[in-house]
Amino acid sequence: MAALKVLVIVMGVAIVGMVALIGITIAKRFAAGGAGAPAVEAVLGLPPGTVILSAVPADGQLALTLRLPDGSTRAAVVDLASGRTVATVRP
Repeated sequence: MAALKVLVIVMGVAIVGMVALIGITIAKRFAAGGAGAPAVEAVLGLPPGTVILSAVPADGQLALTLRLPDGSTRAAVVDLASGRTVATVRP
């Protein structure tokens, strides 16, 4: 019976320790800030009526597939740090 009491006490201390460790980890992550880089507004200069068909982020850039008002498609690559268009591909 004494061994059971010791086991219950050890398990209780372990649970309290783990809860404290989780709390400290969460506090550190909030203190470090989780927002990362600030958002950049990019003006692409697209004609009115252009539809973004897809957007794929990769390596600090954003690849866009666009449908223009005349029905043609275009691909554009935007640099996320500066917001400027790096490349445009017309089929």
